Amino acid sequence: MQNPATAKNASPPAFDPWLLWIAFRKHWGWVLPMGFLFASAAGLAVWSQFVPEFEATHIMEANRDYVLAQSLHNTSRDLARSERQLITNALVLDPVLADPALKKAPSLSNPLTAERQIRKRLSIGNAGTDNLLTISYRDTDKVMAAAVCNAVAESYLQVRRRFDDERMGNVEAWLVQPIEQWKRNVESLRANLAELTKSANGYDPFKESSPRERDASQMVQVRSELSNIEAEKTVTRGRINALQSQADNPSEEKLPPLNPRDIDYLVAEDSQVQKAKLALEDVKTKIRNIEREERQELFADRYARLKEDVPRLEEDIRNAEVAARPQVISTLQGLVAEREALKRAEQIEEFQLQLDELDIRQAALQKEYEVEKSRLEKQGGETAEIFFAREDYEQAAEILSQLNNRLATLRTERGRGSSVSTMAAAKVPSWPIEEIPFKKVIMAGGAAFLLPFALALLLEFRMKRLTHVGGIEAQNLAPVLGEIARIPGGARSTQGHRLFEESIDALRANLLFKLEGARTIAVTSAMSSEGKSSVASQLAISLAKTSQTTVLLIDADLRSPDQHDLFGLPNEPGLCKLLGGQSKLSDCIDKSLGDLVHVIPAGRLHANPHNLLTKSKMEKLFADLESEYRYIVVDTAPVLPASETLAATSACDATLLCAMRDISRTDHVKRTQNRLLASGTNVIGVVFSGVPSSDYAYRYGDYHYTTANLPPPH
Repeated sequence: MQNPATAKNASPPAFDPWLLWIAFRKHWGWVLPMGFLFASAAGLAVWSQFVPEFEATHIMEANRDYVLAQSLHNTSRDLARSERQLITNALVLDPVLADPALKKAPSLSNPLTAERQIRKRLSIGNAGTDNLLTISYRDTDKVMAAAVCNAVAESYLQVRRRFDDERMGNVEAWLVQPIEQWKRNVESLRANLAELTKSANGYDPFKESSPRERDASQMVQVRSELSNIEAEKTVTRGRINALQSQADNPSEEKLPPLNPRDIDYLVAEDSQVQKAKLALEDVKTKIRNIEREERQELFADRYARLKEDVPRLEEDIRNAEVAARPQVISTLQGLVAEREALKRAEQIEEFQLQLDELDIRQAALQKEYEVEKSRLEKQGGETAEIFFAREDYEQAAEILSQLNNRLATLRTERGRGSSVSTMAAAKVPSWPIEEIPFKKVIMAGGAAFLLPFALALLLEFRMKRLTHVGGIEAQNLAPVLGEIARIPGGARSTQGHRLFEESIDALRANLLFKLEGARTIAVTSAMSSEGKSSVASQLAISLAKTSQTTVLLIDADLRSPDQHDLFGLPNEPGLCKLLGGQSKLSDCIDKSLGDLVHVIPAGRLHANPHNLLTKSKMEKLFADLESEYRYIVVDTAPVLPASETLAATSACDATLLCAMRDISRTDHVKRTQNRLLASGTNVIGVVFSGVPSSDYAYRYGDYHYTTANLPPPH
C-alpha cells in the first residue's frame, strides 16, 4: 500500500470545481429560498417593464427581366449580402431620419439616439433565397414600424436606381462620339462609291447589284464578320475609355459610401481620443477610490475639483472625436479609392484581353478578305475597284448600324427601371414579435436564481476550505503524516471500517518513524469539529496494539471534552480536579477498558482553564506518568478559540495538527501552526481527516487481508 506521507499531489488550482458542491451543501438552506425570491422578483420586474414590439417586413426581388440585352444589367446573385452596406449607409438612412412624419415613431423620437436606434432595429435578410431581399424594422408602434420600414425601402430603391442610371449613362455617353465618327466615315465612303460608279458605269450604285457582285458571297460573309468585330471593338474601347477617365480624374469619381461603423471605430481608436478617454478614466478612478473609502468630507476640495473635471474631460473627448473624424474619413476614402482603382484596373485588363482577342480574329479575317480582294481585282480591273469601294461603304454602314442599335438597346434597357424592385410592401403587423416575454423572464429569473449560489460560491472561495491534501502541501505547512478515511456511518460498511482502521494504522506507522524517542503526543486542531478527538482515541488504540503496552489517553479539552463519551466512561474526577489538586493521580486514571488503553477524562470545569492548564503542571504530570506508560496521547482543545492549548502542546514531545476535509479553512490551519511554533511546540505533521472511503481506496488502494477465527473489527 502506498505510504500516505509520501503521497504527493499537484498544487491545487486557483478554482477547485469541488467548491460548487461544497457551496451548495453548506449553504442550501438560505441559497434556495433566496434564489426563488430573487428569481420571482427578477421575472416580475421583466414582466412589468416589458413593452411588446412589432416587426414589419418589406420584400424585394432582383429585377432579372430585360428587353433586348441581359448583359447590360449587373444584378448580384446574393442581394442581402451585396446590398446590406448600401441600405445601412447614410445615403439611404439620412432622408428617412429627416422625414418629420417618421419622427413620431417611438424609436426615432429622440434625435440624439435616432440614428443608433434605426441601425439597431433594422434587419436585412434574404427570405430563404438569394434573389430575394427583406428589410425589416421593429418598433413598439406597429403603424410606425411599417411606415419606417417602407420609407427605408423606398429611399434605398431611389439610391439604387440613381446608381444604375449613372452606370448605364456613362456607357451611353462614351458611345456617342464613336457613332459620330462612323457617320462621317460612312458619308465619305458613300460619296467615293457614287463617284467611281458614275464615272465607270454610269448607274446609281445604290440600286440593283451587278452579276459580279452576286458571285462575291464569300467576301460578303467575311465583311459581315469584320463589321461585327469592329463594332465590338468600338464598344470595348468605350468601356476602357470610361474606366480610364475615372482613373485620370479621381476627384470626379463617385466612390461607394463609407460604413459609419468603420468611421466610429477608427475615431474611437484615434490617439488624441484615447488620450482624452484615459484622462477621464483616471479622474473617475480617483473619484471612485474616494467614494469607496468614504473620504468625501476629508478631501472635499479635491473631490469637488475632480467632479468638475468630469464634464470638461467629456467635452475634450467630444472635441477630439470631432477633430479626428475628417482625417478618419479622408483615410477611409483613400482606402476605398485604392480598392476601386484595383477593381478598375482588373476590369481594364479584362477588357484589354477581349480587345486583343478581337484584334487577332480581325487580322485573320482581314487577311482572308485581302486574298479574295486581290483575286477579284485581277479578274475585274476597274469594276473590282468599284466593288471594293461598295464593300468598304457597306462595312462602315453596318458598323454604324450596330453601334446605333447598341445605343438604342442601352436607352431601352435604361427604361426598364432599377435592378431591384418591390415584391411586397410592408404591412402593419397584426401581432407583436412576442406577446409574453417567456425567454427574457426565464433568463432573468435564472440569473437571479443563481445569484445567491454565486454569493455562496464566492464566500466559499474566500474562505478557502481544504478540499484535498494538495491544499495543505501548497501552503508550506508541516508535512502530511496521514489521511484518515471518513468514519463509516453504518455497521454494515465492512470496507469502510477496514479503510478507516487502515488509515489510522498508516498514521501510526508514519508517526513512529517521526517520534525518535518522543513519548508524549498532543493531538490538536485549529477549530472544533475537525476530527482531533477521533484521531486521538484511535491513535492511542493503534499504538497500544502495536507496542503491546498500555497507552494513556488524556482528555485535555477542558471546555468541551469528548473522550469519556467516545468510550462510555464517567467524566469524574478527571484532569480538572487533578490539576487543581483536588484529586490524586491514581484516582483520575480510568482503567476500566483493560490493559490496552487507560483514560484520564477531562472532568467538570470549575475554574478558569488558563489557570488549570499550564506548561509546568503538564510537564510535572508527564514526569509522574513516564515510568508507567511508554506512550501518552493528549487530546487538546482547538488552538484558536482556546489558547490554553498552547501550554499543553508545548509540554509534549510532539504535536499532530488535525484538519478536516471541506471543513477546515486554509488560513485557520496556517495561523494555528504559526501559533504552535511560536509557543515552542514541536509540530511534526498534519493529519487530514474526513477523506471519503472511495477516494482513500482510489488513492492508496484497498489491499484486503484475511485472518482466521477473528471477529470483524468494531
